[in-house]
Amino acid sequence: MSKRIQFISEKSEHLLALLKNDNHAQNSLYTLGFLVVLLLITASIHFIKFGLVGITIIGLILLLLLMIVFRIQMQTSIRDNAAAANYESFKSVDESTYLRSKLQYLFTGIDIKYTRTKAIRLMYVLIFPIIMVLSKEIFLGSFGFSSSLKYFIFALMTGGVFWWFFFNSDIEDLEISKDDIKDYLEEL
Repeated sequence: MSKRIQFISEKSEHLLALLKNDNHAQNSLYTLGFLVVLLLITASIHFIKFGLVGITIIGLILLLLLMIVFRIQMQTSIRDNAAAANYESFKSVDESTYLRSKLQYLFTGIDIKYTRTKAIRLMYVLIFPIIMVLSKEIFLGSFGFSSSLKYFIFALMTGGVFWWFFFNSDIEDLEISKDDIKDYLEEL
């Protein structure tokens, strides 16, 4: 076995151990759950105080649409990962085929984390400004649809940008891991 294949094999074992010992799914569930609960509480208080107003409806519809898109994207990533999960069965074929199938499994596993993180970032970027506008109206009173829209745009430019960069380093790290695995696959 060449030194490069040995290096790729060791690197794949390390990545596999990291992937299996990771609690990304649980942390993401908490992160997403926090956002959903915060929106539902804020929307409920806003509804009690002002009735069914446009910004409340928009926020809930947007949350529902984003959750549907999130579910569809995650199902695709999970299905790809499940298809590659039988990499152990290639161990008896030869080292190169086994390593290639294990790398493919790692790639799909990292893609799940990547898809999940990007979807949660998008939800925070779009939903958190709505929470900010609803909270502002709860504490300071309703200012009408056009003022709410202006406040939403301001909140999107401030809060949305914050959340975009908050999740950015995680997404970049996952992109680097995916690119490394692609390079390893091309070398084999």
